Amino acid sequence: MFRNVFLFELRYRLRQPSTYIYFGVLFAIGFIFMAVEETFFGPSTGGKVFKNAPDTLASLLMVGSMLAMFITASVVGTPIYRDDKEGITGLLYTTPLHKPAYLGGKFLASILVIWFIMCGTTAGAMLGECMPWINPAKYGPFRLDAYWGPTLGGAFV
Repeated sequence: MFRNVFLFELRYRLRQPSTYIYFGVLFAIGFIFMAVEETFFGPSTGGKVFKNAPDTLASLLMVGSMLAMFITASVVGTPIYRDDKEGITGLLYTTPLHKPAYLGGKFLASILVIWFIMCGTTAGAMLGECMPWINPAKYGPFRLDAYWGPTLGGAFV
């Protein structure tokens, strides 16, 4: 039963336009940070740190995570409320569906959707670094671990 609830909720969330709008907002933040020269998050070092340094990217992802707190409330709170609003909670209690399978499936699907949305900041920053108009002197070598390390770490915090 867990699998059925999980897959249903995951498919439902991935069909919602709000999921992609949230992803797009975080993608735009990451892209603008990397592609526009005047933006800077992170320690103030007088321009002596590359824009794609791990510490600077971690600061960018921290800002994205702060915005994602509001998104998390909307994504995680919706499934249970939706079932109650539609009036199917009474029907759910008459089926052999166990509470851990029901709540666990909805929770895990919501967490995966949130992680997908939060990857928008990372994907936007990676694409922004590849733009032809950027000043290469302000960027160090491309390091995939500098992007995905904070993303994966932030997903479980």
